[in-house]
Amino acid sequence: IRIDKIYFGVLGNLAIDLWFFPLATNFLHLLRGVRFKNVFGVYFSRGVLIDNSHPNLVYIGDNVVFAPRCSIITHSYIPASNIIISNSEKVDNVTIENDVFIGLGSIILPGTLISKGCYIAAGSVVKGYFLPHSLIAGNPAVVKRRINC
Repeated sequence: IRIDKIYFGVLGNLAIDLWFFPLATNFLHLLRGVRFKNVFGVYFSRGVLIDNSHPNLVYIGDNVVFAPRCSIITHSYIPASNIIISNSEKVDNVTIENDVFIGLGSIILPGTLISKGCYIAAGSVVKGYFLPHSLIAGNPAVVKRRINC
């Protein structure tokens, strides 16, 4: 067992439980390696999970709000029993630019770029590149329409 995985896990779980104290939550994620444009410009609601395996692959811009129970995942885990499929673990960045809202229970998957001014609807499963000022919804998430600024 790698000590950094334990460290990331303990700090990550503590950050999930301290949602009512935003500065502590953001600081704990910063210690884990999550990259912020402005650590004071992000709000995590109750139960927001940021991947414990590779938190350093997450970048969050300014003025970003996470509704409750969102998840940001930077890797896929393939158990040894899954050799039949012959897949391997995939690890990739997640980038969330400025002025983004992530709706209740949304899941952001590895290899995702959410551009400036996007709104992610509740329960969306998001993967890929999304143009600025888009309303994104569904599983898999797609652009429903552009948002007028």
